[in-house]
Formats: sequence, C-alpha cells, structure tokens
Amino acid sequence: MPQQQRTPSRPISCQRNPQRERIPRCGSNKSLTNKSRPNLKGLLATTPTHVTSPTELPQTTLTLEPPFPEIFTGETVTLRCGVEGGSAGWKYLWYKDSEDTPVLQTAGRSITGDSYTITAAAVSDQGQYCCRGQRGDQPLYSQRSDPVKLNITELPKAVLTSSPQWRNLYTGETVTLSCEVEGRFTGWRYLWYKKSEGGTVQQIGDAIDERYTIRLADQSYSGQYWCEAQRGDRPRSSQRSDPVTLTVSELPKAVLNSSPQWRNLYTGETVTLSCGVERGFTDWEYLWYKSSQRDTRQIRDTTGASYTLSSVTQSHSGEYQCEAQRGDRPRSSQRSDPVTLTVSELPKAVLTSSLQWGELYTGETVTLSCGVEGRFTGWRYLWYKSSQGGTVKIRDTTGARYTLSPVTQSHSGQYQCEAQRGDQPRSSQRSNPVTLAVSAGRPKPVLTQEPAGEISEGYTVTLSCVVEGGSDGWRYLWYKDSQRTSAPQTDSSSGTGAGYTISAAALSHSGEYWCGAERGSKPFNSQYSNAVKIQVSKRPQAVLTQEPAWTQIYESERVTLRCQVQGGYTDWRFTWYKAGRNAPVTQYYYSSIDGDSYTISSAAQYHSGEYTCQGVRTGNPSYSKTSDALTMRVSAGRPKPVLTQEPAGEIFEGDTVTLSCVVEGGSDGWRYLWYKGSQHSTPVYQTDSSSGTGAGYTISAAALSHSGEYWCRAERGSKPFYSEYSKGVKIQVSKLFSTPTLTVRPDASVWEGEAVTLQCGAHINKQGTQLQYRYIKDNGDLSGAGSQAQHSIPVAGLRDTGSYQCEVEAAGTGLNKRSYSVSLTVKELPQTTLTLKPSLPEIFTGEKVTLRCGVEGGSAGWKYLWYKDSEDTTVLQTADRSITGDSYTITAAAVSDQGQYCCRGQRGDQPLYSQRSDPVKLKITDEDVILQTPLQPAIEGDSLTLRCRVHTNYTFTRIVFFKDNEEIQSQNNTELSMDRVSKSDEGSYKCRAMWNSSTYSGDSAEVRVSVRELFSRVTLTASPGATVKEGEALNLTCEAAVNKPPRPELHYTIVRDGEPVTNSTDSALYSIASTEKSHTGSYTCAVESQGVKKSSQELHIEVQTSWHSAVAIGYRVSFTLIHFIVFTLLLLQYCRIQGSLCIAGGTSRKTSDQDQEQSAERIELCSRVQHTGVELQ
Repeated sequence: MPQQQRTPSRPISCQRNPQRERIPRCGSNKSLTNKSRPNLKGLLATTPTHVTSPTELPQTTLTLEPPFPEIFTGETVTLRCGVEGGSAGWKYLWYKDSEDTPVLQTAGRSITGDSYTITAAAVSDQGQYCCRGQRGDQPLYSQRSDPVKLNITELPKAVLTSSPQWRNLYTGETVTLSCEVEGRFTGWRYLWYKKSEGGTVQQIGDAIDERYTIRLADQSYSGQYWCEAQRGDRPRSSQRSDPVTLTVSELPKAVLNSSPQWRNLYTGETVTLSCGVERGFTDWEYLWYKSSQRDTRQIRDTTGASYTLSSVTQSHSGEYQCEAQRGDRPRSSQRSDPVTLTVSELPKAVLTSSLQWGELYTGETVTLSCGVEGRFTGWRYLWYKSSQGGTVKIRDTTGARYTLSPVTQSHSGQYQCEAQRGDQPRSSQRSNPVTLAVSAGRPKPVLTQEPAGEISEGYTVTLSCVVEGGSDGWRYLWYKDSQRTSAPQTDSSSGTGAGYTISAAALSHSGEYWCGAERGSKPFNSQYSNAVKIQVSKRPQAVLTQEPAWTQIYESERVTLRCQVQGGYTDWRFTWYKAGRNAPVTQYYYSSIDGDSYTISSAAQYHSGEYTCQGVRTGNPSYSKTSDALTMRVSAGRPKPVLTQEPAGEIFEGDTVTLSCVVEGGSDGWRYLWYKGSQHSTPVYQTDSSSGTGAGYTISAAALSHSGEYWCRAERGSKPFYSEYSKGVKIQVSKLFSTPTLTVRPDASVWEGEAVTLQCGAHINKQGTQLQYRYIKDNGDLSGAGSQAQHSIPVAGLRDTGSYQCEVEAAGTGLNKRSYSVSLTVKELPQTTLTLKPSLPEIFTGEKVTLRCGVEGGSAGWKYLWYKDSEDTTVLQTADRSITGDSYTITAAAVSDQGQYCCRGQRGDQPLYSQRSDPVKLKITDEDVILQTPLQPAIEGDSLTLRCRVHTNYTFTRIVFFKDNEEIQSQNNTELSMDRVSKSDEGSYKCRAMWNSSTYSGDSAEVRVSVRELFSRVTLTASPGATVKEGEALNLTCEAAVNKPPRPELHYTIVRDGEPVTNSTDSALYSIASTEKSHTGSYTCAVESQGVKKSSQELHIEVQTSWHSAVAIGYRVSFTLIHFIVFTLLLLQYCRIQGSLCIAGGTSRKTSDQDQEQSAERIELCSRVQHTGVELQ
C-alpha cells in the first residue's frame, strides 16, 4: 500500500487564523504527509515482528472536572487531556484562545501529567482551551482536541445596609444591620465581621441571620462591619460586602448644682437644685430622681431645670440626680452625678427642775433651768407657761434660770423654754414641758402593815408609810405607843426610808405604831398617819421522826427523816438543820427533800449527828418552833454474815444439805440472798431440788451441778442496802456412780452377719448402791431395765444400724444417767472394684496387663480371689501369671488369656466375702489395628478417650474414627476425646488406620461404648410426713443414688412451687423448725454434679391448722351461737307475753285498725331485740 503524505508538525492554536492556513488550528483534522516525517520509515523498521503501513495521528480528548457549565471565581477546575490508545510516553501541551504558544504554569495554575489545574479561578481564566500530545526526541504530535470553553462567573456579592441610616450614633441607641445577596440564588446563611481596635477583622460568633441588631452599650461598638453569605449548593459563598462604619459617641452629661451650696441642712430651711447639660444642645426637659437606702424613685411634680425644697424635713435627706430628654438626637443625656442632702433636726432645748418631785405645796421654792443640746453657743432663752387659759410668754426673763419663791397655787401649770441665736442654726426646738402642781395645806401619810393580821414570834413584819401625791423628797419618821415617842432602832427592828421592819418579832414588839414625813433643807412636815396595831403570838412546835426506825444505820443505806408540826395549821414547808452547820441542810448528791421528808439515799459517816427541823408556811404563823434533836448513827462499812452447812462432810448425789446465814448485831429488817460459784452471779432462786427461805437455803436432792462454793449476804430497805458477803462454804457433791460408757465390740462398723456386743459400764462410789441397766436404740427402748451390763446381737443385719445408748439407774433413788450415743453401722457386703493397668481392655499379644482388685472401705485385712469366664474355681499363679496382694499380672498376653475376669475379697477365720466385682472383658488380638476403650460402662459427666493403635511394625499416616459406621473424625491423632459423655454418646465405634503413605489400611473391630447414668434415682422424703400441723418441725431430705465410686461432690437445690428455698453443697437436708400455712406447696429437689443434673418427683406438703387453733375457732363459734339462742328465746318469750307472734319480716293479722297498730309496735320492738342480739354476738 502506498504511504500517505503528511505535512510537517507546527505549533497550533485553538482559533483558526486566515493568514496562517498552513499551520493546523484547534479543530482542524488534516493529515500530515511523509515529507514531514523523514524518520517514519526508520521508526517502522524498529517494530519487532509485525509491520503495517502508517495510520492517521491519534485522536486527543479534552475533559473538564468538575463538568460544570459555569465556574465561579475562587473555585478549582481541572482540564484533563487523553490520547487515543493510552497515555504511555505522551506529554501534553495546552492552548488558550488564539495563542500559538502553549500555556505555561503560573501561581494558581499547574500542569501535572495529563492535567491542567486552576486552583482559584478568576474572570481572566475564561476562554476556549484545547490540548494535544507530544512524544519522542523528534516530536510526534497527536491531533489537537476539540476546544472546551471555560465560563468564569463572579461570585454574587453581599450588600450591607443599616437602619437607621445615620452613622453617628449615641450609647443606648439600637442599630440593625441587614445583609442581602444579589442574584437568583437562595438558601443563604450569613456571617458577620467587625474590625477590632487593633485592626484585625474578627467574626461575630453569635450572629447567623440576615439581620444583626446591636444595642450600643458603649463606645467599643464603633468600627467597620461586613457581612458574607454561605450556602450548601454552588455557589457556596458570596463575596464579602462593602464595609459599613459606625461611630458611637457618649451621651452628653447632665450637671447638678445646689443653692445654697452647703449640703448639711436643718429642718425648716430652703434649698434649690439646678440642672444643666454639656455640649450646647437645647430644648431639654428634665427628670429628677431621689435615692434612699431602700430604692430610687422619680420626682414627678417637676420637669424644669430647677427643683426647690421649701421648709425641709428629715424625709428630704438623700441623693438627688437629674437627667435631660428632648425630641431630637441625642434624645437624652447621661444622668448627673448625685448631690447628697443631709437634713438634721434643730437642737433641742432641755428644761429641768431643782426639785425632783412635781407635787408642791404652798410655801416651797423651785428653780427651772434651760439648756440646749449640742456644740452651739450664744443662746438667749424664751420662757412659756401653759394652763387652761392657753400658753403665754413669760416676758420678765431671758436667762437660763427661772425661780419661783414662795410658790402659790397660781404657779401651777406646764412650763417650756426655747433658745435663739444669730448664726445657723438660728433657733432650737422647744423643750418638753415640766408640770408643776401646787397644793394647799399639808399632806397626811398612809401607814400599812405587811403581812396583815396576827404575827407569830420570830416572824418578819414591815410597816410602809406613803405620802399621797408621791414620795419624792420625803424623809420618814416612826413612832410607837405615842406620837411623841420614836420607835426603837434595834437589831430586830429598824426604820429605813418609807419602811419600818421588825425582822424577828417578839412579844415585846406588840403595840401601836404611827409615821410622819418631812422634806426640804428647811423641813416641811406632813401630818401624822393613822395608827396601826401589831399583835405578836407564840409559834407551834415541830416533831422529827426517823424511817426506818433502826438504831444502827450502815453506810450507803437509805434513811428518811420526817417532820410534822403540831396544831391545826396546814400548808407547811420544812427546813432541816444538822448540829454544827450554820446553814440549813440542802439537797446534795445522795440526799433529797420532798415535802415533810428529808431522804438520804446513800448514808455516809458524815451524816451521823443531831438533826432538827422547822416548819415554814405562807400564812400566820409563818414558821414553827424548831423540833427536838434526833441522833442518827451511821457505821462505816457493811455487816458481814456468818454461813454454816448442815450436815458437814461429804455429800453424794441425792442427799439433802442445808445452809444457814446469820447477820451479826440482830436481824432487824434483813432479807437473805444466796450465791453460788461467784459473788457477782445472779442470786440462787428456788427450784424443785433446792429452796432459799429466810436465813436458810436447802438442797433437797443434791446433784453434781450443786457442787461449788456458796456465799450469802443480806439486804434491807426498799432500795436495797446489802451486807458484805459471808465467807464461802464449799459443797462438793460426789457422783453416786459414774456416767455410763457404752462400748461396741468388735467395732462400731461391721458387715452383715457379724456378731455384735454392747457393753455398758459404770463405777459405783457409794457402798451398797444397786444399779439397773436399760438399752436404747434411736431414742426408743431396746430392752427393759435389768441387772445385765451387756446386750448381744448374734447376727447383725442392716436394720441394726443406728444410734445406741445405755441408761443406768440407782435402785430406790430415782437417779439415772445415760451414756453418750454410740453409732453402730451395719454395712452391706462391700462392693468390689476391678481395674486394669493400662486402663484399656484391648491389647496386642505379647503386651503386659495388670488387673487390680479393691474392696469398698479399704484393703486392710482383705485377701483377693480371681475368676475367669464362668469358672467357679479361682485362677492360680503360673510362670507368666502372678498374684501379688490386690494385683493379678499377665506379663506376656496370649490370645488364650482373652476372656471375662472378676474378683472378690475374703477375710476372717470364718471367711467373710465381699460381693463379686463386675466382670472386665480382656480382649487380646494379633490383628494390625485395635480400638482401645476404658472399662465399660462410662459414667455420665466423665471424660472418655478412645485410642486407635497400629501394630508396632507399622508407622501410621492417618486415623479415621467411625460411630455406628458414620465417619466422625479424620486426622493424624490416634485419640478420640469426649469431655463429658452422655447417653447420646452410646454406640458402636471403630477406627481405620492408614500406613506406608496411606498405601495400606486396616480397620479395628467394633467396640460397643455404653454410658451409665450418674444418678440412677433422686428422691425427696419428708419427716415426719407430707402432712404436718402448724408449729411442728419438718425435715425434707434429698437423696441421690450415685453410680460412681468414689462419690463426687453433689450440689442440692430444693424448690417450692418453682422457687428455690435452699441451695447448698454442704447438706441435702432442709429443716423448718416451726411450720406455717405458707410452707404448704409442691416441693422437688435437684442434684447436680459434673454438669449432670437430675430432679426428683414432686412431693406435696400440706400444713394443717393445729388443734389449738381449731379449739379457739370452735370456742368462738360456740360462744356466738349460745348468745344467739339466748336472745332468740328471750324474744319469743316477750312476744308470747304480748299475745302476738313475732316473726322476722312478717306481720300478725288483726281485725281492727287498733289491733294492727299495736301489732306493728310489737313487731318493731321485737326487731330491735333481734338486732341487739345479733350485735352482741
């Protein structure tokens, strides 16, 4: 085929140029001739095998990523160029619009392999793009791609506006910024920015809406603000808005002044407050505020620039502020600094009188003095007098004193003063009034006696003298028997002030008394009082007694002294005295006073002495004469009683012994206490065999428990006082005979058929004592009382198993003793166990095997006999078959040794044999493969391993195990292991062995695997039975027959009505000490061990009501029935007497209306009686 001609390769552009038609353009597909490719032939010659004629230049494809028809400024776009046939070896050239030279890499525009990437598109990147490939040293170019037009669109711009539109704002105003995005796009969320004082732009974090409202709190809100928008779709953001600048200025401040300028004012003065605003703004209205400690309130009665307070009071004190408002901006000012006004009361004038009393009598003199409180001076004084005619100014004085001498009744009235001066404060407050009351004549005092009435010796009486109109300034004079004789001033009678007191009245104080009064430096005397007559009489006598009336008191005893006053007077209170003490006896730690009693709860030696008492009362006489002295003697320590024993000497069980206790110095009031073992133990109380009465304590039938040391002591008084303990007396009660011991021969555990002897032994300590023996099994009599000290069981059976005791009684004394329990266990002939070593019963000929025999309970004393197959004769020893102890060993097994083996134990001269063991089948083979299993059967829960053995001449490569001819395991392991076997593992097993690289194989004989249940049965039994009475004891026992020796650890669970009541590994017993109705239910028990669990059948337990409850219920029912019958009979009797039949719910028929009315009354009455009867039930 002739080669096509191609034109030389040149740079190309994406737009056709008419002046350069010879240069291929973006979009031209003209072929190039061979003239332009002088090396093509050479290139073709280098192709290894297949040579073809030249073809068209490969096509070039240009793609856009992402393939959006419109790109927004800032987005990233990638142009990707591909040459037909693959990109291996190609480099790529990129062209834009009509440029001939390829596009080069710049910042933000990168060329990587087949890609041209613009990372942040700008409007200048818009245009048509094309590409082509180039390769080789003498470049081979691909055809140029079709052009791709890149459309770049500016992001929509955010527009920021403010409302209100002014930019100069004041603190406290509010401005709202609104952000809107131009164009057709929606779904925007907004970001807000502010330039800080440092010049950095920070995002406002809490604003995302299109409106952002700012409360201009201070000047920090000044600055430039921008907004920007974002959305989830393209375009994802807008251009940031142009900034809006806010300038925030402080509000002008109000200034507050006062006239006069001083801030400390006095009540009645006037002050004016003036308010002005800085910066020259006009047209202000003013708001006024006053603050106190509680709150701040607006003063609403003025809006002017000044505020005047006329005639101020203390309520005007406080802080004042002003604030301005107007109609134009700024609409308000800042509030002014506060001005504090303090309003004080005017100083007060103080008026005093030279006399302390306000009641005057004509002829006396009085001076009034006026002064002003505080530090101010230069005062002159004004005087005022008020009476019924009004208040008048006293014009004849301006001094600080005003004297009235002598006073007359016209001077009576209220007087006040006031002060004035030339500086602030200019005046004082008027003083409080002083009242002068002037009376004519002389006053007469009033004399009274306290207490009134008759006075007893020693009593205190007071005479009180009072001048009518008050006692101010009076001195009192006292007279007795005559108005000219002054009353005596002695130790027992004295006059002080307005009172004259007789502190200890005597018969000599009887008589008439008067008083008079005087006052002033030139005495002014009152009249004499009326006379008061005082009559003094003798006092009643007090009598003192002691309870109890013991002549001797011991320390810590309780004693009471009782005081009584003779005569007919009542309501006495009592005072107690002890010789040698100046003050009366008072309550202390161990003494108390209650009414007429003085009680010493714990006497001490210092209480010894002579005591007296005296009665005191409110009436007259107010106290009695002191009682005669009573002597109390308190002895140190406590008396010690003497204890004796009768009879003395050795005491045996059953004897009688008496202890006697006597207190030295007499038996007054003593009770006796008896102690045993310890002086600090509880006193011995009366029992069946011993009694403590009075001074004697008798043990009527001594027992060993009575042995010990005894003491006595005595007590007396309601709060017992105890003597010392007596010396101890030891009583040793010897055993009449020893506690019997029961011995079982030959042993406490025997086998069925053996002879057993029970031997009871007791030692007699008192000569002549005869003993009787009785034998008990499981708390039931086994034999009656007799003189034999032994009991024989010739042939022991299982029924003879139990707990045995013997009881020994001394004839004629009733004293008996029982031995401790001895258990006798009669066992079934022991089980025998046969085991193999090795434990697998299948072996190859020539191998060694040992059979070992074991008897339940241990091998001591046993010899062993061996049997094979059905032979009754024992197996004997041979050269290769030896018997040693419990073992039978075959040293080189032959096929003839195959068979069933068993064994049993033998011991004793008259041989006792164990049970024969289960047979063990020994399989001996000369086959190539055997399957070895442990002795059968396996027990539930045990692990089981089957072993596949190949004759020693072969080396196996693989073992396959089968169960019931189904393959269950295939591997290089010779063992098949089962962790816990169950009944489902029973079956026929065999194995197949492969050796010599699996060229040869052989199967074992089938072996039967059997599994025995771990528990053959589980039973739940109840004692005494499934039906019990309330309050009785109930024992539930869970028993499990276990088929595995030795017995494994079992876990027991007893369940009532589906809920567990006991859960234990220690005990199979559930005991209820006292049953209740709630214990009724269905019970089961479950036994678990080694992962195997089995339950018993249900056992229903019924708890019935006891006869005590039944009797109580029957009694209540009978009692109710008897009441009902009695009331029914009474009702019938009443109805018969009335001549009518009383039937519940019925009426008696009468012929007349009157009879019917009477009948109805009787029926109603009978109904009430019946109702009452029912209620009384």
